[in-house]
Amino acid sequence: MVFDWLNVSSPFFWCFVGSIFLGAAVSRISRSALGRERWTIVYLYLTVAVAAGAAGVFVPGPAAFLDLRLAYFSAVCVALGFVCFRFTVAVGAPLLLLSAVALAILGLSLRGWLPLQGQSQEIGSIRVFDASASRIDLEVCSAGGCSAGNVTGTLPSGSLAPVVEVLRFSRYYFFVASPVIYRLDGVTTSSSTGAQHMLPVLGSTAGAPLIASRLPGVEHRRIFGSAAEARTLQDYSVILERSLSARLVDAPS
Repeated sequence: MVFDWLNVSSPFFWCFVGSIFLGAAVSRISRSALGRERWTIVYLYLTVAVAAGAAGVFVPGPAAFLDLRLAYFSAVCVALGFVCFRFTVAVGAPLLLLSAVALAILGLSLRGWLPLQGQSQEIGSIRVFDASASRIDLEVCSAGGCSAGNVTGTLPSGSLAPVVEVLRFSRYYFFVASPVIYRLDGVTTSSSTGAQHMLPVLGSTAGAPLIASRLPGVEHRRIFGSAAEARTLQDYSVILERSLSARLVDAPS
């Protein structure tokens, strides 16, 4: 899941819910006249905010909720809740609609991308069926395994190297599950003359313009990993490092 704050196990989700309702309560209190019914709504908003805050501590765990970025995120969300509930027709409804459309477009542009967990991660595998002097018959599988999506094909003989697309988000994108998300594009072979040939992974759209890469604070890279010699009946794991380098290693037998 790319959007971490849409996951109830994330403290940012509970921070978002609690802060929005806290802002809504403040917007109600700021009005000049508050009858008994409006105070009831204020108490309801505050109850939801407190409940969300408690859930944010106990569901993800207290340590996760102590992230300093949550304070900045909460301040923005409180202000957002205040404006949206104070000016519901003029600001709230249009902003809600625009946010839904923007998230839907962003989600579609990131379909097939996965968050990088830890300092390094296996993101795919390659199986060489036959490596001769003129050709290599192989199968490339994505991170979910060959059952999740694979492609078989033939490449000219040469050294194998993975091709990975990476998006690196700045720390201000709180709702992204990992600062680095990736997708495996395929595998290339390089001959002694320097010519390169690529076998793309099924469903890959290598080189296509990405909406997310046009956002401020987002860096888009296409990584050509270190090469390895192709050997008949050998399985390789594709490893992506957080330093934005990729390599092939022999898979455990």
